[in-house]
Amino acid sequence: MTIEQIRESFKQGNLHWRKHALQRMFEREVSRDDVFACIDNGKIDTIYTDTGPYPAALIKGWDTQEQQLHVIIGFDESRYTSYIITVYHPEG
Repeated sequence: MTIEQIRESFKQGNLHWRKHALQRMFEREVSRDDVFACIDNGKIDTIYTDTGPYPAALIKGWDTQEQQLHVIIGFDESRYTSYIITVYHPEG
């Protein structure tokens, strides 16, 4: 999984917003545009291969207000699909 693959899945509309991510986004006042911005300008910091059902990546980037934003995405390479798991602004 690469950031380019994730970006391409977003461009193709191959993404799913998990209920947990949408709840956290609402609670944390993070918009979908903020997530898109983070994916566009961010970098993969960590890849978690032991998550299920797909490997996941922690992407660190910036939202539309230029605040740091972290997005965790599961990625199904066989379907070229991203699953937005959670979104948050890091502390401090």
